[in-house]
Amino acid sequence: MKLLLSALTLLISISVSAQQQIETDQIEDGAVTKAKLADTFSEVVGTPVDNQIGVWTGADSIEGDSEFVYDGNLGIGVASTFSKLHVLESGTGFTPTFADVLVQDSNLTSSLAMISLISGTAATAQLTFGDVDDQFGGQVFYNNVTNTFSINVGLSTIIKLDSAGVVTFTPLSTAPAGVLGSEYTDTSGAKCWHDGAAWVKIAGSGTCV
Repeated sequence: MKLLLSALTLLISISVSAQQQIETDQIEDGAVTKAKLADTFSEVVGTPVDNQIGVWTGADSIEGDSEFVYDGNLGIGVASTFSKLHVLESGTGFTPTFADVLVQDSNLTSSLAMISLISGTAATAQLTFGDVDDQFGGQVFYNNVTNTFSINVGLSTIIKLDSAGVVTFTPLSTAPAGVLGSEYTDTSGAKCWHDGAAWVKIAGSGTCV
């Protein structure tokens, strides 16, 4: 009987002790408690979905479906970054004089770095150049329908290169300022070359205006 009473007393003591450990608020910082877990999850806002990143937004909250905004440099495959975005495939990267975006395969002499612009089969892939006042100061296009490269100034095509290697210059109605060796095609059909002093017709009909 004494043995049975002792066992019952021990079980009651363990049960009370466990209950007190779970429910007590007198636990040192760093310990995991139900209250702390509840508080943490109550501060996760938004509705995150697959592949989204939870971002600390301050005020003890994590935004689960926000954009990822970072005011420092982002490096992929590098120990130290030298631009806002620095990507290194392998090996040791070099230190550029200046770069906003830096992509490097490796430091081997045979390494190949490549950036791909992939568009639909009935669309164009393009690089756009400009400034804060004009986004479309210039463009380089590849047309997947006609298989041609085009160089634009403003929104006008100036040079076109097709898959046969034929280069076409957009005819100009007014002769541009030229230097020795410059060429242009006039709308009259003349192909003009600058001899250092003036435009000279070298082929075609019409005149160099």
